[in-house]
Amino acid sequence: MMFTATLFPLPFLPLLLLLLLPCLTLSVPLVHACLPPHDIYPFCNLSLPLEARIDNLLSLIHDDEKPNLLTARGGPHGLQNFSRIGVPSYYWGTNCLHSVGAPCTSDGHCPTNFPSGPSMAATYDRTLMQDVAIVVGRELRALYNLGVARGLDCWGPVINLNRDLRWGRNGEGGAEDPYLMGELAAAWTRGFQVCPMIATSGSHSCCVSPTHLGEGSYSVPRVIRLTTMTHGVPQS
Repeated sequence: MMFTATLFPLPFLPLLLLLLLPCLTLSVPLVHACLPPHDIYPFCNLSLPLEARIDNLLSLIHDDEKPNLLTARGGPHGLQNFSRIGVPSYYWGTNCLHSVGAPCTSDGHCPTNFPSGPSMAATYDRTLMQDVAIVVGRELRALYNLGVARGLDCWGPVINLNRDLRWGRNGEGGAEDPYLMGELAAAWTRGFQVCPMIATSGSHSCCVSPTHLGEGSYSVPRVIRLTTMTHGVPQS
């Protein structure tokens, strides 16, 4: 666990305070777009319709730059940093499967490592799932405030159904029952949102076959069929 002692040494207090006041953004200055001298672009004009602002922004991004926007972890490498128009990079690849996917602090305190998805699903305990997610969300906010975690967009939980023992990502999933996985996803999302952050449930629709290194891929029609059968609304 991240915090187990009853008396905390002085070097530990900053992180403790950030966890006790988890939803504050204290020490990491946010970098915004549309700061001078880049506030002249139409996409910065709040009086314009949203569609017009989006169209203008997209027109300013070169075609060879757009594929990098699909890379969740391109931000730290500058792939999504459009400094010429004053748009900073954005990191949206923090894993939160059963802990915060971030390094430890400089004084050696690390995110709590909870049991993985299948173990959580096996409890059938929605309250427990939500409580765990609350802790993960608070620790993410604390680590972000300290500049350790890179972003507040959290990948988790994975809601794929564990129906093939050969699949290489069963440890990230949970159970084989769609209803149980839906309840797990709802509980985790509610917990994450206690401290406002972006909860992104994962579904590896393109790699649910054991054909390549434990992951592999299915054809698009089969992915659509499997997704409809397992996650879709039952039809009479």
